[in-house]
Amino acid sequence: MKKTLLLLFAVLAFGLLGCDRNPLPTQTKTSDAVAPLKGCDMAIFDDGKVTFFNSRTNSLIPFADEQDRVIKGVFLNENEFYYTVVIDDELYLKKVDLLASHPAPVMLTDWDLKLSDCFDDNCGYAPMLRYSNVPMIGIQHNLEKMYCEFMDDRYYLPDDNTKSEGWPDDVNMGDGADEQEIQLLNDQDLFKQVDVEVEGADEDKSYYYYVPDESSDERICISDKIDLDSFKGEYSYEPQFELLGLNPQRDCVVYGAAVDFGHVGYGPLCFATLDGKVQKALCYDYNGACFGWLANGKLAYFGNDGIYVVSPDGTEQKIASPREFVTSY
Repeated sequence: MKKTLLLLFAVLAFGLLGCDRNPLPTQTKTSDAVAPLKGCDMAIFDDGKVTFFNSRTNSLIPFADEQDRVIKGVFLNENEFYYTVVIDDELYLKKVDLLASHPAPVMLTDWDLKLSDCFDDNCGYAPMLRYSNVPMIGIQHNLEKMYCEFMDDRYYLPDDNTKSEGWPDDVNMGDGADEQEIQLLNDQDLFKQVDVEVEGADEDKSYYYYVPDESSDERICISDKIDLDSFKGEYSYEPQFELLGLNPQRDCVVYGAAVDFGHVGYGPLCFATLDGKVQKALCYDYNGACFGWLANGKLAYFGNDGIYVVSPDGTEQKIASPREFVTSY
């Protein structure tokens, strides 16, 4: 009888596991496969450690070979990850080749900065910057505490192993623009805010539309299924929309919807498919929200209790508990 009960419990447990449609990502060690970091499109920062995520295989890979304290990092492209570490209160820049069969940290340079130049208990760590067209890596410093903004930039040019305080004199600003920033500017014309008159209402309703062809009257609303009024406070107004980016497949969009007064406008981070069928408010304030596209077209963002990935069909999966991450797109 005892053996029979144990067998029944085992069958039930197996069946429950089989019903999980959104399982947690698998944990992989860097020694488990050849070129284990190839295809990773997210880096997650937690307590001085970095863990890579591969959206195609849904796997998390801790970067165990890095022993120094990691604070920030950026993907320069799909194959190179640059990051800043702290050693005895001094900041240094390292990189890892994601295509290497045995990925290992490579020391590049010191930043000539201390941790206190790039960190504050209230404002957090200074952002790192990347400019893929040059290529060039940067880090911000010199905090203005009133606005939690770092005022100065320091750059590193990998091609000639040089540093520059401020924008390098020999780098053209146009050439230095990042490809994603250029694409975002070009995409602005595809999205329009339209005020719609509502009978009996004191003011018009504001909606956000995708306009695939400006020469026709076609427009697709990508905000009418989100209850933006629920995000309004005492000093609210009709949404003012801000395009934040399209995914690599160019069938999904992320945008901000400011609905209340604040430092730069307060409102939710929103996700939608360009056909308007899927629309979601993801978190309460898009200003300062951590989000980024993955190679498979999904959007990663920090929710209330961790990092989530939302698919074009609207389903979501929590992949990790930390709040800080970057993606390669």
